[in-house]
Amino acid sequence: MFHYNPLDCLPSAEDLPDSDDTAVDGEQNVLTSSLSAIASAQTSQMLWDSLILE
Repeated sequence: MFHYNPLDCLPSAEDLPDSDDTAVDGEQNVLTSSLSAIASAQTSQMLWDSLILE
């Protein structure tokens, strides 16, 4: 029987380029805008809830 191990297909640490763990500008912008949208939606929901409960 054939045994498939998906981890065998991944590159080793030596095959990957070195990284200093800093985000690429595009990734950082996506993360910032996503967090901002979530915070805005939550604030908006809290405002609606306070208006309805009064």
